[in-house]
Amino acid sequence: MVCHEESHGVPYAICMKATSHTSLYDNNHEMRAGVVYYKAGELSYFPMNTAIQPDNLHPIPYAHIATCHANSTLKYLGQMPTDFHEKLLAAVKASVTLSEERKLNILSRI
Repeated sequence: MVCHEESHGVPYAICMKATSHTSLYDNNHEMRAGVVYYKAGELSYFPMNTAIQPDNLHPIPYAHIATCHANSTLKYLGQMPTDFHEKLLAAVKASVTLSEERKLNILSRI
């Protein structure tokens, strides 16, 4: 999750997408620098190579998160490592897909 926001009085979380489709990042060091990358099994909840993409953000209303928690479809997989924040900052700064304005916007929220 990047930050908390509110739109029209509705609170939501801004979340980053993680993907196991990492071939773009496996073969392009410039693109890989713009994500937080974990090799398969490095974290127990990422059994495959996984890239966390700060350029792929999605708003999720808190009401939806609460509903998923209530009906047991929200699954807690674990806590990110202590160095994740540092790696995320570096990925945002190194991103070739984010404009400078967008980088500053994201950096101000994390």
